[in-house]
Amino acid sequence: GQGKTSLLEGLCVAATGRSFRTDQIREVVQNGAVGLSVGARVKDDGLFREQRVAIGSNGRQVSIDGKRVASMAAYAAHTPLVVFFPNDLELVTGSAATRRSLLDRIALYTNTISQEWRLAYVRALRHRQRLLENSCDDAKALHAFEAIIAEQGLRYAQAHAEAAQNLCRH
Repeated sequence: GQGKTSLLEGLCVAATGRSFRTDQIREVVQNGAVGLSVGARVKDDGLFREQRVAIGSNGRQVSIDGKRVASMAAYAAHTPLVVFFPNDLELVTGSAATRRSLLDRIALYTNTISQEWRLAYVRALRHRQRLLENSCDDAKALHAFEAIIAEQGLRYAQAHAEAAQNLCRH
């Protein structure tokens, strides 16, 4: 009741642009508030940098040393952070999706492009699924999406394997 978890959540948002308590970043904003801004001064190899996340009606904006960052993956990779929360017991007892999510985060920190591979893989899966649901018999379209799924899926799987090896080392 003293705000310890809220402080940790603020640090997590400042470091990664995400909350460990919710996937919906707007839920971090206090009820009735227009938005929020959280920042951190980070010392890395003897140098300081300022990281800031602002959440408002126009979405989430992230910056490092006052400059906008191109992607959330690029922002999060600057300050790798993993928070273990009581809900994280699901890593052991929960679904495989929870474990994949952790591997996604570790892969992001070690190879930021892995996020792009994951997104390309998921998008291709969704498009292929829509074609199948609409009884599409366009073999060329299906083969095109399957080629993307195979290529990006292989990269994504390799990123997960590398993340798992990194996790095992520690």
